[in-house]
Amino acid sequence: MNVEQNPSPALPCAVVRDLLPLYLEGLTSPQTDQAVETHLELCPNCAQYKAALTAPLSSPEQTADQREPDYLKTIRRRGLRRTVLTAFGVVLAMLLLFCAKLFYIGSPAQAEELLWRTEQQKEDCLTLFVSTSSSGAAFRGWQVERQGDTAVISLRKTLASSLFGGSGQAAMDIPLEDLRQIELCGALVWQDGESIPRETWLAWQAATPYTGDAAALGKLAQALNVGALCGDFTSSLQTDEAPYAWTLHFSQVPQDAPLLDRQMERLAYQMLALVDNLEQVRWTYPQYGGHQVSRTLTLQQADYRLSVYNSRQERLKSYSQSPADLERLRQTVAAEDFPINP
Repeated sequence: MNVEQNPSPALPCAVVRDLLPLYLEGLTSPQTDQAVETHLELCPNCAQYKAALTAPLSSPEQTADQREPDYLKTIRRRGLRRTVLTAFGVVLAMLLLFCAKLFYIGSPAQAEELLWRTEQQKEDCLTLFVSTSSSGAAFRGWQVERQGDTAVISLRKTLASSLFGGSGQAAMDIPLEDLRQIELCGALVWQDGESIPRETWLAWQAATPYTGDAAALGKLAQALNVGALCGDFTSSLQTDEAPYAWTLHFSQVPQDAPLLDRQMERLAYQMLALVDNLEQVRWTYPQYGGHQVSRTLTLQQADYRLSVYNSRQERLKSYSQSPADLERLRQTVAAEDFPINP
């Protein structure tokens, strides 16, 4: 006799959810399996619950692997930010150092960059006035150091700035007790009671031993400011035999020929003094009509005129021994009563 199987009764959701772990493990009977499956087909909530039970669980290693790219990105972003900030800091520090160098620290000033003059209102004190030939420069760090019988003044040159301070000019009083000379950034500005102007110092610095050194003579002419005082010229040299001579050929007809002669003769004294073996200074210039004028000052003439003027035996070459000697020569030949071009 055949026994008819009755269909499984419908199961409530709570029972299905309790059975699902056993069902998934294959521990329920076929009838229970059919009932559970029928319920799952008709109940979306239980079907979603089953899907959650059967979803694979992430292992700690997998979670770490998934998070690793995000961690590396964070590290890279932080590293890039740190690199950018470090580079910015380095650039800013270099910029500050550069500004400090230009506007505050500066560099040692050179005598050629300075203008100076002196005044002596008291017997035992000299006032030195210093300024710069450049409007964009300033000076700071003035120092006066006593070295034996010499006062050595040093300073630093910077760019002028209202932010960093500094000035392009200064004045200082220097006691003269037991002093023989005052040195400013390598230049003698006072020596043996004689103030040394800048042009005298530059000329003395340009002294040369040989008439045949054309480049050195050019520097001397520049230091003496011959071109500005007398006009454009070319030079020729007599060096193959005595008397050794330096001739300046002026190219333009002078507007005032006597003035040119007086100016050139005063300069010729300094040229003869500052070139050791020079014995004659000549100069020529054209006149209207094609005539060429030539003038000469010899070493013998210069010695004689100085001896007469000073009422003692004089040697022009002795005036090149020091800047103070050269300044005394310049003052002598510039005097109104000195016999220029008699």
